[in-house]
Amino acid sequence: MIIKIKKIRSAAKLPTRSYDNALGYDLYACNDELIHVFKGEVKKIPTGIAVEPPPGYGFFIKERSGLGSTGVAVRAGVVDHSFTGEIMVLLHYLGNDYRYTVVSGDKVAQMVLIPTPTATIQEVQTLSKTKRGEKGFGSSDA
Repeated sequence: MIIKIKKIRSAAKLPTRSYDNALGYDLYACNDELIHVFKGEVKKIPTGIAVEPPPGYGFFIKERSGLGSTGVAVRAGVVDHSFTGEIMVLLHYLGNDYRYTVVSGDKVAQMVLIPTPTATIQEVQTLSKTKRGEKGFGSSDA
């Protein structure tokens, strides 16, 4: 299986995996100057790359565990097979310091390859009965 990557900026780094069996591919910032993300703020971080997932696949853009522990969150990102633009990462800073600084070359997120099966939507009047039923958040701990 091949993931095609196009560098949009010459300084861009290709995605990498730290371990052979890692789920995600690390994405790197590719910015001309420092980007400051202030507490509570969300900023777009350029990666300098565009991707073409294999047919039948797409990507979720997710936060890296190490960044999450510092108060940096990644807002939901989805890369469909048909999207050919630059991958941007939406960073949301929730940490204790007043800002988080992004330097070009920093690992800022990871992209996770996911299958995108096609299903047909069908409206129904009832759904199958399950043990959980309509129980919501926290219902498995009750």
